[in-house]
Amino acid sequence: MGDTWAKLLIPLIPVVVGAGIGFLPTLLLERFRANAALRTRWDVTLHTACAKFAACTRRLVDLSEEATPDLDADQRRTLRQELDREHRTLQELMAEVRLLGSRATQEAARAVVRDAWALRTEALTGVDPRAAEFGAVTPRSRTLDGLLAFYAAVRRQLRVPEAADVIPLNLPLPKAAKP
Repeated sequence: MGDTWAKLLIPLIPVVVGAGIGFLPTLLLERFRANAALRTRWDVTLHTACAKFAACTRRLVDLSEEATPDLDADQRRTLRQELDREHRTLQELMAEVRLLGSRATQEAARAVVRDAWALRTEALTGVDPRAAEFGAVTPRSRTLDGLLAFYAAVRRQLRVPEAADVIPLNLPLPKAAKP
């Protein structure tokens, strides 16, 4: 009887060993896939939230440039409403960035919100509320510099190659040739 069991088990040994050999790489591959999915599952959502944040900031910068001394009362009221709406939207988008962004991304976004507030205030009042803190650097320059830092932080978090290699938003205008 012992001889019969041995005859039955000997052919099963290669099958069990082969199954074990096949199971180990499959298990490792599935773990690798699961870890990769965990690392990237929020990337699309983060990208979308950050793109909206950057677009809103850019709209705020563009709106602030419309503030000129020659605006009449209705135009100033409309501009104020638009600036207020964009600034509220920027703060809402900041909440999304805080949920998904790394610490560096959150800090860069917070700096943008702070500088955008000063930009909004300057557009409405003509006075930079943080002039004592930043000297001759305008709120517009600070906001655009902050947005550039925000782009770099988001690119690092999204694992973009050469993440810090972001060109300035507004390249200097070429100097006019002297006649």
